[in-house]
Amino acid sequence: MDPAEAKFRSSPMLRDFPDVQYLDEHGESISYQTFSAKIGSGISFNMNKYPDRGTAVLQLASVEDTVESAATSPAKGTSRIAVGEALPAINGRSPDGDVVVLSPQAERPRLLSFYFDKCAPCIAEIPAINAFADKHPEIEVVAVTMDDADAAKVFIDAYDLKTRVVADAEDSIDAMGISTYPMLMLVSADGRLLASRQGAAGSKGDEDRNPLLLRILDKWASTLLSDANAAEMPGDSNPSGTSLPPSIMQLITDIQAESVRNPPAKLYRYLYRGHEVYFLPQHCCDMTSEVYTAEGEHLCAPDGGITGRGDGQCPDFFEVRSEETLIWEDNRKAGVE
Repeated sequence: MDPAEAKFRSSPMLRDFPDVQYLDEHGESISYQTFSAKIGSGISFNMNKYPDRGTAVLQLASVEDTVESAATSPAKGTSRIAVGEALPAINGRSPDGDVVVLSPQAERPRLLSFYFDKCAPCIAEIPAINAFADKHPEIEVVAVTMDDADAAKVFIDAYDLKTRVVADAEDSIDAMGISTYPMLMLVSADGRLLASRQGAAGSKGDEDRNPLLLRILDKWASTLLSDANAAEMPGDSNPSGTSLPPSIMQLITDIQAESVRNPPAKLYRYLYRGHEVYFLPQHCCDMTSEVYTAEGEHLCAPDGGITGRGDGQCPDFFEVRSEETLIWEDNRKAGVE
């Protein structure tokens, strides 16, 4: 057994299995060297363990399954930021030495590529990163590095990196908990992490994984950003661009399935007794207005109904509420089905 395979089989996931079998995507037996080269190029694999026999079977996934899993299981990588959480601002300098503060909110979604100049896999990914930036002008691609501005300049020229670069960002990188490179993060326009991925192992000049990486990034763009946009724009108009709980989105969907209310429906967000809530004003006659929690659960009806005082569960709502934000409004004309 060669030293590389011995080291691989001594890992915690395999050390209790004296019999390790490697299979290709069709279930045919392959060598460790072939298996290692495939996972090094970015192909994922599945593992089945049979403790009674002391056997572990590692089977390569197909390229299609690898790409698909990148969208359905996007939280791969090492950082303190979980999918759905907001990123902090990234502080650094441009390659010319100017101070840069990269706000998490932006006009476009972003792909962040974290690298350093001595990282061979980072260098190997540059063709895919450049190709993605050229193919997706609707997404801003930003390379972020701990290297200083002068080193970043040298790197850009040496490897023909064509994206924006934020250098000297070590403090921000450390604060985000990024310790493995290369690291890719897809970020929505409102600053939320949609996916992260640690780059596959490789060496300078190894471009075998670039077509696969580009397919994965394309899948992120087509699937995850589409899902994010659907969450941010659940109705005809979402002035705040805010992501909404699924139950609130369903409420909007239900309203849109009705005839247009008169006046047309609006949904507001407020701070009420220290908690974020959603408010749907009454729209007719004996109907009550409704207040929902940030999780989308019904909280109370502050007014309306037969008495005009709602259900009495939050009589101080109109006096105590603050920080009004219009979240959604139905822009259909009254009387239109």
